[in-house]
Amino acid sequence: MIAILKFLHLFSLMLGGTAAGGSTILGALTQRSGAPPPPTVAKAMGIFLKVGLAALVLLWLTGLPLAFQIYGGLALGGLFYAKLLLATLALLLSLAANAHALKSLKKGTPPDAVLLRRLGQSTGLTVVAVIALTAYIFATET
Repeated sequence: MIAILKFLHLFSLMLGGTAAGGSTILGALTQRSGAPPPPTVAKAMGIFLKVGLAALVLLWLTGLPLAFQIYGGLALGGLFYAKLLLATLALLLSLAANAHALKSLKKGTPPDAVLLRRLGQSTGLTVVAVIALTAYIFATET
């Protein structure tokens, strides 16, 4: 069971990083063009939002059971708590971006591109920080 949880956890890290990176690249290219994104690019950015959110949820669904099964709980020190805080922030930013996009879709208006770009960039940076902190924690773990 632990092997499956570890696989899903690492897979969701990869998926979240890919979604954040892809969304950031598409956003930057769209911003440089000075024009609204073509429909396929806008659709891809929406898919990246959903994939990123799914990855973050999967990280929580696998990470918490792993912490309890491997370490016996969440009392794992300051760096672990920093990672949890950053992971919570990433989840909240992703939820905010998805909520804004869905609200705009229901209204039939385009989402605020600046807000989505900022939320996407912030989520991406937070996910990268979580991944870096996770790698550091695993590398220094005795």
